[in-house]
Amino acid sequence: MKPSRHVKISAVVSLALAPWAGWKALLVFAGGILPDLDRYLWYAVRFRTLKLDEAVARFQGRERIQGGARLLHSLEALAILSAAGYACRPMAWLTLGVALHVVLDLFVHKKHGRFWIYFDAAHLHSIIGRWIKGRTTAAANEDEE
Repeated sequence: MKPSRHVKISAVVSLALAPWAGWKALLVFAGGILPDLDRYLWYAVRFRTLKLDEAVARFQGRERIQGGARLLHSLEALAILSAAGYACRPMAWLTLGVALHVVLDLFVHKKHGRFWIYFDAAHLHSIIGRWIKGRTTAAANEDEE
């Protein structure tokens, strides 16, 4: 999902929670948009530039969902934030926003100009899973030689 859609949906959810959450609704909003920073960080490291406009242009097409690890989108990051939220209540609100972001990425997709809701395992990011897959692929390549 495009970052602009995450901003819009996070704003709506935050406004809906504001009567009960108060200022903590801003943490839900921040959590809903912060995970997309990993795309910019990946771009900055990969292309050795901090030009935000170039990074945004790069991720406008299909490439926006490919390439590089999505550290802030990972299950591990969500688990760490959840543990932190258990210890610190305001962090739980931020974690709620990150979870919203990840769920939107997993379930909401655009097809034929319309949004469809279905689970897409390809959007499930795991640092450990990626590492294991890389090791098994390397081991398989060694066995073939």
